Amino acid sequence: MQGTYDFPGLALNSVLEVMTKLIGALLLLRSGLGVTGVITAVVASVALAYLAAGPGGDFAAVAGKRLSISLHEGIQAMLFFVGQVAINNLDVILVKHLFPAAIAGIYAAVALVGRAVYILCWSVVSGMFPVSAGSSHDPGRRTVLRTALLLVTALGSLFTLAVWFTPEAVWNRMLGTAFL
Repeated sequence: MQGTYDFPGLALNSVLEVMTKLIGALLLLRSGLGVTGVITAVVASVALAYLAAGPGGDFAAVAGKRLSISLHEGIQAMLFFVGQVAINNLDVILVKHLFPAAIAGIYAAVALVGRAVYILCWSVVSGMFPVSAGSSHDPGRRTVLRTALLLVTALGSLFTLAVWFTPEAVWNRMLGTAFL
């Protein structure tokens, strides 16, 4: 999506992934699946985001003796995103195996909130990067960078404050009393 300048679609896709991850994790936690439920929600969110992006024949490679450039780039992108998913979720998997279930569950819940902040901020960065690159010769280019930095700071701060000021009763309702 980013390569085809479909930034509204990319933003909607990122929001879909975050919401699927958050709502799925909360529902699966509530149903008693614990850390396994959180990991399942993370995997499902990536799969749903992929399917929602509409992978199809628009960029199909032409058959030939060598890999086409688009196929080669596709393989490179897949490896990058598989690595990104592994890096982003390895901590939860390690905590699940190295710590008691109660501590691992609390870590998974907190990590889920942190990932939501990260993905929201990353959407801003992904959207502003082409604008910034396009204005590299513009004397006012610092305005683009300042705007992106301000948006990321505001998103992170507002989300953190919202989590901080959320009453304990809400956390008990969403995650269950065993998490607090």
